[in-house]
Amino acid sequence: MERRERNKAIDFARAFAIICVILTHVTETTYQLQAEAVWGGEHIKLLALSLFAIGRLGVPIFLFLTGYLLLDRGYSIEKMKYFWNNNLKSLLIITEIWIIIYFVFFCFFYNVSPDWMKLIEQITFLKNPDIGHLWYMGQILGLYLALPMVANVLRYLEKKMVVILFAIAFIYTFFPTTLNPILSLINEDYIYSQFNTNFFGGHYGLMILMGWMLKKGYFNKINNWIIAFTGLLSYVGVVWTEFYSYKQGITYNVWYDFAPLVLSSFCILTLILRMKTIPLKKVTSWMGYSSFAVYLLHNIFCKLSFKWLSQYLTSHIQTEITLLLMVFLLSEGSVYLISRNKKIARSLFYMR
Repeated sequence: MERRERNKAIDFARAFAIICVILTHVTETTYQLQAEAVWGGEHIKLLALSLFAIGRLGVPIFLFLTGYLLLDRGYSIEKMKYFWNNNLKSLLIITEIWIIIYFVFFCFFYNVSPDWMKLIEQITFLKNPDIGHLWYMGQILGLYLALPMVANVLRYLEKKMVVILFAIAFIYTFFPTTLNPILSLINEDYIYSQFNTNFFGGHYGLMILMGWMLKKGYFNKINNWIIAFTGLLSYVGVVWTEFYSYKQGITYNVWYDFAPLVLSSFCILTLILRMKTIPLKKVTSWMGYSSFAVYLLHNIFCKLSFKWLSQYLTSHIQTEITLLLMVFLLSEGSVYLISRNKKIARSLFYMR
């Protein structure tokens, strides 16, 4: 287990985020999240979409924390090389390992012959991996390439300039992708930004920048009640958009390009980092430390556990609760056992 002193609030945030990620995949697995699917009355749909929206809060928190921890540094040429040779290269190797692990797992799980061309496309990042959650690794690897250079630029920008640039990039990046699901409810055509903000890293790069802004105190003057109210209102907006899309026969499962989701997640992280007392320190410290490992591993247990549970449980709610507990405990337990061998834990999970 890691020896150095850890930031308890950050570990708590990571613990919350990984529970959210597991909840997302458990909800996706338990419910058939399609507007045309028949899986209960409106109260069941509202429950499923509410749980799914809570689950979606996790990944933005991980992205915010990336900026919070890694952008507030100076990167000399030597430090850039060190960052790329250690952080980037290690993550690349681990990503390739897990793409292969899931490729083999699905061959056995679905009893199919291996498609070697598909594997080559996946490990060269020309096609999404068979398991959905590994999309995140490709995004992080791409962002890590530019992160040291962005960190150096930010050191020389005045606060006012950062706010202006961020506001422009945020509006043109998030406004179309936030408005389009709402436009679909009133049968209006989608809008598309003609203002290219890819240099800012798109939606995910802006979330990393938001984490840096949080670290530098850009939001310190906003009191907790306003942050809490904004976060709650944003979350309600997410669920409302999903639910009314479903009522009109439109499948809309919120993604990370929807501004209210990002704002709600950001408010939660801000409140966590302002907490004066962190509950369950030992538990959340371990969960924070193991969160990346659990992220990589948990979907194997999600698939296996659901296949077994579906033989015995018919209630969606019973299945959701049981599956959530099983995936969480099996993932955490497995990571704990593997972490006892530091070399394997480092090579497989990036646990240092």
